[in-house]
Amino acid sequence: METENASNRSRFETIKKSKTKPVLVFLFLLVSLIVLSFFSVNWYKSQAIKNVKISGNSILSNLEISELIEKDIANSSVDGIDLLQVEHKLQQHDYISTAKVWFNSKGILGIDVKERYPVAIVVDNLNRLSFVDNEANLLPYRFHKEFSNLPIISNVFNNSKINKSAITGALLIVNELESNKHNLKNFISEIIYVSNNIGYKLFLSDPALPIIFGKTNDISNKLDKLYIFWKNKLLASSFDNSIKGLDIRWQDIVIVQQ
Repeated sequence: METENASNRSRFETIKKSKTKPVLVFLFLLVSLIVLSFFSVNWYKSQAIKNVKISGNSILSNLEISELIEKDIANSSVDGIDLLQVEHKLQQHDYISTAKVWFNSKGILGIDVKERYPVAIVVDNLNRLSFVDNEANLLPYRFHKEFSNLPIISNVFNNSKINKSAITGALLIVNELESNKHNLKNFISEIIYVSNNIGYKLFLSDPALPIIFGKTNDISNKLDKLYIFWKNKLLASSFDNSIKGLDIRWQDIVIVQQ
């Protein structure tokens, strides 16, 4: 009987040891992983910035963007940079809509920006110029060859305050000019807000003619009608110089002012 009990105890201890061994191995691996992770994180945070990589910009130069955050990243390691603060600072610039800042193990600080893109030039009551994007954000005017042929939007200011309704309607026309299949955007030089009752007046650049456009209803059809008249009458070799303006407010009719 005692021999049988001793045999059972021996088998139990053997089973116990066989179960304990994998647990100890697992704990060793877990502790090793934690230690390695700790050193890895500390190594990563201590990495110095070796280069700045900027993407997504076509209006602002790399130098302009770098100068915005120069003080925030100068002589800094990853641990010394608040990436969210850098993103916030970049997004304070008029031309930057969003910014994403990241860092990799090669010491590269990455900056991915999305710029606000001008679609027209706005003239205020003092004849000062600004750009405007398709969300009605006013942007400081700066020379850029890509924007040399943008249409001008005028008479959308009440004293020094912009008329939101007027600029929104003008941008609807601009956006339709951009997407219109007839590519009229290069032939409209100015969009003038007249009044809430009358709507807008356009100016053709070739030939130079005023066009009473009216309100922003049925914009696409109005531009289609203008294109047909422009192609068949205004570009003809026998262009009548007595034409002083057009009125395209009415359905299927272009009224010629002489």
